[in-house]
Amino acid sequence: MIFTVSKSIGHAGSRIGWALVKDTAVALKMVKFLEISTIGVSKVSQIRAAKILKAVSDSYENPIPGNQDKVFDFGRHLLANRWKKLRELVKASGIFSLPEFPSETCKFTGEKAETLPGM
Repeated sequence: MIFTVSKSIGHAGSRIGWALVKDTAVALKMVKFLEISTIGVSKVSQIRAAKILKAVSDSYENPIPGNQDKVFDFGRHLLANRWKKLRELVKASGIFSLPEFPSETCKFTGEKAETLPGM
């Protein structure tokens, strides 16, 4: 699985990504590829990404009661509300339609939730 800070939590300027790889040989080839194809990632970007990821992780591991700072929960609820409003507008127009998507179980939270494009 490949992840990036820019896509997951909106810090595009950090240009940091990571991968989880089961096969050691594949992981070593990926590292070698990065070594020969880039000049590396700046120390500032590495520190910024580490602090961002720590804040995100801490918000789930040590939640503060009443605090709504869980990044992925916030993003999911925000997009769900936007899709709800969009569906209402489209339905009221009588001109357009939007596809219906089946509910799925979220692999991160374990909750069953409506599938929303763009998430």
